Amino acid sequence: MLIGSYSIILSRIGMVEFKKMRHSQKMKFGQSLRHRFEEVLLVTLILLQIIDFLEILPGDLDFLKKIHSWVVLGYLFVKVSLSTIFFGVRMLWFDLSIIFTYFLFFAKDITAIAFIGLEEAHWLRPVLESITKNAVIIEKYAFIAAALALHPIVYYCIKKVKIKKDSFMGILGQHQQKNGIVRFGAVFFALLGFFVFIFNLAMEWLAIAIDAPMTILAILVYLFVIIRYHKHFSQDSLLHKIGDVGERFYENFLGLLKVKEKVSLAVIGILALHTLTDVGNFIIPYLVSLKDSLYFGQLGGAHIPLPQLLIQDLGKVDFPVSAALIGAYLANIIAMLFFLFLPALIFFQMIKHKKIKGTKVIHSLILGSLLVVAVFPVFSIERIGRKEIVGVDISTQSIWETPSWIQDLIPDKAQALQSIMLIALWAGAIIFFLEHWQWLKKDFFVFTVLIGLLFFGYYIFYFSVDILSYFWGQIPLLFQSGEFLIGSYFLMFLVLNVLLYAGGYIAFWYEIVSRHFFSE
Repeated sequence: MLIGSYSIILSRIGMVEFKKMRHSQKMKFGQSLRHRFEEVLLVTLILLQIIDFLEILPGDLDFLKKIHSWVVLGYLFVKVSLSTIFFGVRMLWFDLSIIFTYFLFFAKDITAIAFIGLEEAHWLRPVLESITKNAVIIEKYAFIAAALALHPIVYYCIKKVKIKKDSFMGILGQHQQKNGIVRFGAVFFALLGFFVFIFNLAMEWLAIAIDAPMTILAILVYLFVIIRYHKHFSQDSLLHKIGDVGERFYENFLGLLKVKEKVSLAVIGILALHTLTDVGNFIIPYLVSLKDSLYFGQLGGAHIPLPQLLIQDLGKVDFPVSAALIGAYLANIIAMLFFLFLPALIFFQMIKHKKIKGTKVIHSLILGSLLVVAVFPVFSIERIGRKEIVGVDISTQSIWETPSWIQDLIPDKAQALQSIMLIALWAGAIIFFLEHWQWLKKDFFVFTVLIGLLFFGYYIFYFSVDILSYFWGQIPLLFQSGEFLIGSYFLMFLVLNVLLYAGGYIAFWYEIVSRHFFSE
């Protein structure tokens, strides 16, 4: 009886273990299947980004890819939990409702990519045609719906949510605020500002403007790391590193809003990302001769790739002048990359609590290049000045065909070009040797950074003026046509942008000086 019972127990244990084993195998099979599905999805998306970068992606797929990117970024904001950032309490209903409201505000960009995609669409042509035909109605009523939805969300939050001290609203002192009107205004403008400063820019940058160039750059960086440093990545790890490059950054960036000492870093980081984004918008397309139709198709003007300009100029000069011409183009590229990367470099070093440093080679190379740019500029910076798209336009021009002020002193263009290149080379060499003395090295470093920051101010000025001009021109028209709700929101967008660009640039200088970034 005992033996029989024992055998029954063993058999039952065996059956249980067998069932557990089968369940475990099913779980592993399911996990493996999901894992393979993720890999296939990532590979597909990365391939789509590469094809998009090469400007051969059909309009249908391009439209779907951007919609997918927006959904992924929306999921990222939900995952990070905006409710935790703003109030210190995770509320899924708030995260979903505020992200949906932001997407309603963002409807104008959805119709914009529909217009672009329609030019090459096949399978989705009826859908895109329907969107474009009703674009005005979609944009108007989506905006009104978002504007109306924001108020009850804010009202519920100030009535039902207990704001924690370690949150963005807590940093603003709203955890102790008893006045309901003040609290409503603070939460309202915080949520509206988040849309203007972060959500809107993230969606435009990571899903429309630089998603493809950023993926290509990530691939090149990881290939360099693998080849140069013999770093080993598993296939799965490499795919996720490439696929998540932008999303990981924004996830870490949003964390700055929860720390009082780092909120100002988030503000200056937004400004720094403007110039970094234009590396993907303009410089990379100019270097590889591939231009995004969404931006360049609306800009007009001179946006000729640099290889094309250089080849045209080389065909007009003798061999001795060719070297100087090539050097002048390279100097312009070096200077422009320095200008556009410097604010982001300062921002990232601030996050790491480090100071920026330069070497003798870098100082001499940059200052020599800046000397060439001052005489023979290839790039031109100006406002876009269009209703369809706002910001800064970086156009290109031929060195050989564009007159230079130096020709008032040296009329012969070939002689002037060769003379400036020789002076730049000598200046670079002299700076290199003078930096043997440490005090001179510091002075050259400060001078180089100051030039970069003055350019940054020039860039931000043009960017902000173009955005503010757009809102300033639209607001009277909206009020005159009776669109008081939309007009009032545009007025608030105007005020928020003034605070961002004016306050952000002042904060940039304050942080640089207070952190002694001019010292090595």
